[in-house]
Amino acid sequence: MKPGEFNNTVIKRLFQRYFKGKNPLELTAEQKTALAEQLKSRLTNLGYVKLKLDQYPYRYRPAKPDLLCEFKIEKTDDYQRFEIVLDGQNKLTINHYSTVAYISDVEEIFKFIAACQEIMGASVATTIKRQKIYDLQVHAITAQVKKIITEEKIDFLIEKDSIQFKLYLKISEKEYLEFKIPVKRFKEIVPHLQTVVQSLLVWHKMGLKIKDLIVMPSGRRSDNRKWIKYSSL
Repeated sequence: MKPGEFNNTVIKRLFQRYFKGKNPLELTAEQKTALAEQLKSRLTNLGYVKLKLDQYPYRYRPAKPDLLCEFKIEKTDDYQRFEIVLDGQNKLTINHYSTVAYISDVEEIFKFIAACQEIMGASVATTIKRQKIYDLQVHAITAQVKKIITEEKIDFLIEKDSIQFKLYLKISEKEYLEFKIPVKRFKEIVPHLQTVVQSLLVWHKMGLKIKDLIVMPSGRRSDNRKWIKYSSL
């Protein structure tokens, strides 16, 4: 299991670890009502946990009379949904879509949630670390071209996907240069970026054809890219 990974496979493993199901709790109607209130009270304000307060989250999902509570474990861009519900024999279960586990002790729920919170915390920490690395890489690219773009008064843009950075230099209202920098070769390529950019700009001024020169379609009214102004550096 990768640090911060929180998917169906991970949840199934956590179910197996925390919900043994040897002696499932069997509840009466009164016990169900009391436990539902207790769960809602304890789940409120837990980190990464969002409690669903109604039984009608979607029009196509009918109310569940045996549902004690429903909650999500979530971070900014993702979540997993869980239900605490009685089965046909009034035995207490926790459901995650098609994955179901019997609950022998109420504390098992909170031990499970604590494990999920730990994963969420690791995921957030990983996201922050990646963002810091990204910020440093963008700074390194900008530092290499800063002198050129301020002298030549060229707006620029930096994008990144899973395998590469893309540096765009807007050399006219209708033309821009695109430089692709593979993440795996970042340290190798970036130190030479200034020299490469400078050479291509010289070629462009001489009227020579450049393979990576992209001309915006003539019918396009405007360029919607959020260019960084050279004057902001």
